[in-house]
Amino acid sequence: MSLIKRILLFLLVVYILLFPIIVGADYMLRGLEKADFIKVRAYCHDNVVNVDPVYINTDEDRLVFWTHGTVSCQWTLYKYEIKTQKRGVYVKTGRQTLRRSDQGFYIDLKYCQTYGSEWLEIECTFTWKGRYQTATDIFLIH
Repeated sequence: MSLIKRILLFLLVVYILLFPIIVGADYMLRGLEKADFIKVRAYCHDNVVNVDPVYINTDEDRLVFWTHGTVSCQWTLYKYEIKTQKRGVYVKTGRQTLRRSDQGFYIDLKYCQTYGSEWLEIECTFTWKGRYQTATDIFLIH
């Protein structure tokens, strides 16, 4: 193989290896200090609530991924009155410490008084890097 072909092959391999890093830089940021907003998404299956926080930088409108640091989450579950669009009866509360951006948490509803298909509201108060924010989500249990 000629020298030019070897150089081109080397450059192609380098490009293929670096492509995910180059493309990923367009839509996400790295580092907990860059997060200034947290959304929370929750859903329920078999009486277990899965809660997934999503970290966002609002100045650049991009997702933030991080692996170093901690986020403290104080959460409370309430029944939600869908007809009146108001928070109902308290269900459960707890605390969770998150150590990376892809870490969610689970809430077991086994011993809570929930019946059939009901709407619940989760309120999460997050504290991280000297910041404080509350986020909510409404979801259906079945």
